[in-house]
Amino acid sequence: MCARSVVTFALLLLAVSGCSDDKDSGSVAAASCTPTGATGAGQAQVDGVTVQWADVVWSEAGDGVQVTTEASGEHRLTLVASGALAALRAGDADIEVALDSGGLEGFALLYAGSDSHSSKDGGGSLVLSGLDGDVVSGCFSFDTDGPAVVDGTFQARAL
Repeated sequence: MCARSVVTFALLLLAVSGCSDDKDSGSVAAASCTPTGATGAGQAQVDGVTVQWADVVWSEAGDGVQVTTEASGEHRLTLVASGALAALRAGDADIEVALDSGGLEGFALLYAGSDSHSSKDGGGSLVLSGLDGDVVSGCFSFDTDGPAVVDGTFQARAL
């Protein structure tokens, strides 16, 4: 009878905790962010396919930072980190920015051909590793209503 109670309890616990069908690919921990690649370059996995950008730039966007890529095949990317500019200029590193439906901290847009997909439809995160001269580096992952973008890194040059 005791074994049956344990099994019943385990099934009840599983039912209460539930299972999620969320992709949950959209988070990056600051400790795991190690941007790689050449200055002005970036890469990410877009639905499991490696996409590399040869021209990645950053610019000021009000009190924030905007990172944009040129098109690589059919993929282009924009990352926006609201309120991060002062922290970068102060020398802060590993600035974590939520890329979610609130959009108050930041958001990401993936342009795939003529379609665009937003992190506001899925969530994710961006870590700005720091500002070195005129180069901003970082890591990102986010979900959209379409493709998942994971394991992204960049070394963006100033626009």
